[in-house]
Amino acid sequence: MTRLCGLVLSFLCLAAASPGHGQTKSSANNDAPASTAAVDDAALYARFERELQIALADADPIATALLVSFPLRVNGADGSRIDIGNAAALQAHYELVFTDSVRESIAAIQPGGAPEPLGERHIMADGTLWLDRIDHGNGPRYRVAIVNATREESAAAPYPRLVYACATVKHRIVVEQTGIEDYRYRSWNLPNFPPDVPSLQLTGTSGAEGTGECRHAIYAFERGDTRVDVSEPGCDENDWPEGRVTVRIKGKPAGDWACE
Repeated sequence: MTRLCGLVLSFLCLAAASPGHGQTKSSANNDAPASTAAVDDAALYARFERELQIALADADPIATALLVSFPLRVNGADGSRIDIGNAAALQAHYELVFTDSVRESIAAIQPGGAPEPLGERHIMADGTLWLDRIDHGNGPRYRVAIVNATREESAAAPYPRLVYACATVKHRIVVEQTGIEDYRYRSWNLPNFPPDVPSLQLTGTSGAEGTGECRHAIYAFERGDTRVDVSEPGCDENDWPEGRVTVRIKGKPAGDWACE
């Protein structure tokens, strides 16, 4: 009996002397300085940057596919937008997505930098890439969400560029960029259709509304007393996104249509 008590007391003493693993680990995490998280995040980004530079230098679609979020959005130099839906599509269109200019832009990044926050995303290489920082699931990681044409590609793109096309219940409409800051509006009254002579042709300018993924182009055209405003689809609750065309004559409303 005495020996048994001695063994029990010895076990209890050892347990009391040993640190409680779960409690000690939790306390260490809670008391970690804020700088630790920053260092870890810098290391996370540095690793992503290095892996992306290697993948793009080798023009390797397999390695690159592991570093992007699908669908991957690609904004072309000519104003086009393409969504790459999966890894197979990325491999099939790799040169279209990661052009020589885009790859050179990423290769020129010097180590030790940090991504620049932009809303819920981050930008890399002066906006050539927009990144998602993902914190759920298998842990924090960076992924490429949007690829933008470089300045060199944008400057070399030819005019005119078709930037928007839609139809109302009465018209077919196209907007084209004809110069750095110049735009052209053409519309055909139904049932007319290109290459018929347009019913109305105007020149004007462009702007933008919204932020982040909700940012969309707006265009304003005027001739004499007539003003036409065209808005590309923004963010709304509709299942089918709609643009908008409004017409004013002598400052008074003369028409307002959804443009799909």
